[in-house]
Amino acid sequence: MFTNIIEKKIKSEISKSLVNIKSKKQFTINDVLLSNVSEFTKQFIKVEIINRDDNITTPEIGTLSDTASGLVLNLNSIINTDILNRIIDKSVKLQFNYTIRPKWTLINYIFGKMESAPVDSVRNKLSIFQFYRYYLDTILNYIKDRPVQDNIIITKSRVKNLLEETDTIIHDKLLTNPSSIKVKNFFLQLFRIKYDDISQPKLNDTIPFGFIRIFLEDKTFYGVLDRFMQFCNYLYEDISEKESLYDSKEIQLKDIIKVITGQVKVEEAEMKYITPDINNDYLFLLEDAFEEKKKKTTIKTEQKDKAQSGLEKREITDIFTKTEIEKVQKKIFKNNKLLLYEFFELLKNCKNWDEATEKLKTLFENNDVKLYDEDVVNFVDKLNNYFTES
Repeated sequence: MFTNIIEKKIKSEISKSLVNIKSKKQFTINDVLLSNVSEFTKQFIKVEIINRDDNITTPEIGTLSDTASGLVLNLNSIINTDILNRIIDKSVKLQFNYTIRPKWTLINYIFGKMESAPVDSVRNKLSIFQFYRYYLDTILNYIKDRPVQDNIIITKSRVKNLLEETDTIIHDKLLTNPSSIKVKNFFLQLFRIKYDDISQPKLNDTIPFGFIRIFLEDKTFYGVLDRFMQFCNYLYEDISEKESLYDSKEIQLKDIIKVITGQVKVEEAEMKYITPDINNDYLFLLEDAFEEKKKKTTIKTEQKDKAQSGLEKREITDIFTKTEIEKVQKKIFKNNKLLLYEFFELLKNCKNWDEATEKLKTLFENNDVKLYDEDVVNFVDKLNNYFTES
């Protein structure tokens, strides 16, 4: 579902970039900036692609590097269509991720695996984005109001808290005297993914339910998401218990408005919704855009490990019951399903219990977890058994 939309946008963006330069045998990064590509791509190039070193003046084909974008070029660098395609691929994927799960994208794009980042770097990266100003301005105003001596770095945990505080305000505004205008504005960017160049969506316009699900999960608006799940249960009584089928179902703006404004009766009902596995296709997008993975090496390593172990271990999620997962989600992950399953994905990369323990320590400190809670102890014990069992 998501892949088709992204590929369509990449093709469109490439076409726009080549309108004025397709007759040229050679073109430069500056030619691309002067083309008809979107403002997002232009700003992405300025922040992530262009090398600010004034000593670099020789126009030459750009080379790979270890930067987030994977390329370091200057304005006069001669590029080919392959490099242009690569730049646009990364730009479109970043914008798509930011649109449907903005908090996750901002945190991962700004910090990556680091716990802090230089303030100047944060400002530069935020300058790429043009919408969801409530997030961007919250971070920028926080930086602006800090004493000069404290404005060298900013921590990931501080930014997370700022974004969570912002979402609390947004949640209250959305559900206090909700109106069609509020709902339209809240979901506007999700419609713009599908319908290019619209100012406002029409009542009969539709978007995949998966957009709504991911967007609300990113904000941890689970009460609002439950309303939509019950509404979808009513609409699609014959739905399979696979979340991918829910995600692909189209939902009209007029029905979205009805759900938010309370025009649809929502009763307590058993949810057919199943929490998606961390490997859902939307989760690869940002990773592919900003990390050059050595996939062949990884595959060979995994095959070697399996051959040495003789038997592949169970999935980590399989060692917990549904009830245990629900308790862990509430007490350790602040009721955020996405964070829960992202943490399980981190644990998959741990080679032993010692490495897993370090991940747990960081998690518990960041989320202020009560270590002696019965459910927390059970969570740790089961993970310990998982990593130490022969």
